[in-house]
Amino acid sequence: MVPRSFRRSMVIVNLVVVAACAALAARAAVHLCEAALPDPTSPPAAARRPAPAPRPERPRADPGAITARNIFCSTCAPPPPGPAPGDPGAPRRSDLPLQLVATVVAPDGSYASAVLRDTSTGSGPDARGATPLRVVARGGKVAGHPAVVEVIDERRVVVKVHDRLEYIELAGLGAPPPVLAAAGRPRGTAQ
Repeated sequence: MVPRSFRRSMVIVNLVVVAACAALAARAAVHLCEAALPDPTSPPAAARRPAPAPRPERPRADPGAITARNIFCSTCAPPPPGPAPGDPGAPRRSDLPLQLVATVVAPDGSYASAVLRDTSTGSGPDARGATPLRVVARGGKVAGHPAVVEVIDERRVVVKVHDRLEYIELAGLGAPPPVLAAAGRPRGTAQ
């Protein structure tokens, strides 16, 4: 049997727990009622500002204007447009096995040079597996090819081949670059 003093203490504990639960329930009820009432600090509904009118949609920027910009010189003017593609004097895409790797053009145009990669099979990779690179300037002849450099722009080189103007663009701007010819067996393979 349970002693009488223990029963009295359990009754007191039960009363304390019931009182605590009642207090918490009362606080929850107050919060719910408070949330349902209007805020006394906010202005009345008639004094509120009307909702702003929807803004008209802005026209989207032309992505071509963004991609055509020179990322290395944001203040430079875009290069002047060349002759029309149907113009007989307009340079055409070169069929030479050359790929333009990089160009260097002085801001005032006094100096320009270009780095060309020869992708022909006649001058294949060297012993290290690297395809020969050629640095050319205006008026220079491209070694191993019947081409003379006429104009070097930021993104292309115009060469004269047998009294005909042709251009070579930086890789990724025009047609895909020519496929490099495989020469011999790959390095690190046993015979």
